[in-house]
Amino acid sequence: MRKRLGLKKSMIRDTVITLLFGLIGSIILLLPSIEYYYDIAIPFVDGPVQIAAIGGEYMRVFFHEIGHSVFFLLYGYLSVPTFDVTYGGGFAYALTDQMYFLMLCVTCVLVYTARLNHENKGWMRFFILLTLFQLGTGFIEFHNVVILFMGHGSELVIGSYMLWRALMDMAPRGIAERWANALFGFYFIFANGRDFYGLMTNSLEQTVYIQQKGGLHLGDFSQIGMDYLHLSISQLSSFALLCALLALCIPFILYFRSDSK
Repeated sequence: MRKRLGLKKSMIRDTVITLLFGLIGSIILLLPSIEYYYDIAIPFVDGPVQIAAIGGEYMRVFFHEIGHSVFFLLYGYLSVPTFDVTYGGGFAYALTDQMYFLMLCVTCVLVYTARLNHENKGWMRFFILLTLFQLGTGFIEFHNVVILFMGHGSELVIGSYMLWRALMDMAPRGIAERWANALFGFYFIFANGRDFYGLMTNSLEQTVYIQQKGGLHLGDFSQIGMDYLHLSISQLSSFALLCALLALCIPFILYFRSDSK
């Protein structure tokens, strides 16, 4: 009994240390953007911290653009995610118009994947719900909103998943992988949350966002608000911030539920 209690305490200690590493590391990666947008002089931000923050930002861009392209494919478009070497960030665009045959092929893959996971009820329900969502939105204009939103949405999903892996110690390559999961899990969620809060409250960030890509209102939220939902960037950012909070909470909910069983 004592041995089991000692093992559990050791596991809890390792989890807390992992979370602290990820939490502190993610905050450090956010310091350069906080210094820039809020005109705050923060010591030791230049040099290695700035370089690490740039690396973290490019990781965000990578998953952001892949998210757009995956959802383009989900709705029957062929798409290529790219880095934007001219204006920074990235860009994902459709190479084709929507092809219903391709979309229905993806539907078949989702249904087959749900069937393969019939013994894992959680994954089976996920793929069934994704299939129903795809069919429910794929033939109406709203699917464009989903594609645009799932750049940031994919960052949040990946961040939440990595944080869950860190909590559950699902790191076959050891402690370094677990710490990396915690670091980038927190970072993807916090960086998006900081962006969304900035777009709600900070005039400089709003101006930079509106003028990105060498034009006006070419960002995801600008297109969603102006072309489809007729909402302001601030209103869309409020919703996105709630999504970021949800992405942060879900891994901990799943962790405590598994721990209580």
